[in-house]
Amino acid sequence: MTISIIALTTIAAAVALAAAPAYASPIRECGNFGYRNATGTVGWGMSPVDGAGTFNVTTRNVSCRVARRVVRRYRGTDTYYPTWRCREINDYEFSDIRCTASRGRVIHWQTGA
Repeated sequence: MTISIIALTTIAAAVALAAAPAYASPIRECGNFGYRNATGTVGWGMSPVDGAGTFNVTTRNVSCRVARRVVRRYRGTDTYYPTWRCREINDYEFSDIRCTASRGRVIHWQTGA
């Protein structure tokens, strides 16, 4: 009898944990960097860029100001801040980069032509 009560309690706890929603930090959109033909300017903005540039900069637990600075200073996985761990996927003229740090900080972006 005691074994079945313990088993039922364990099963109930497992179901309660499985049913609990997972909450993650919101994803923050930080824009694109590059040339904009419509305005003739080069810089950060939310509108699409023409030609080569940096696209879809998004973050979790990082301000856009910090993320944009990291993106502009990034020179490859071997030559960056020791606090950020970056992974890069390259496909000819396109790169997908994701950098993570402690406390759930994430910066993700793409570059290419």
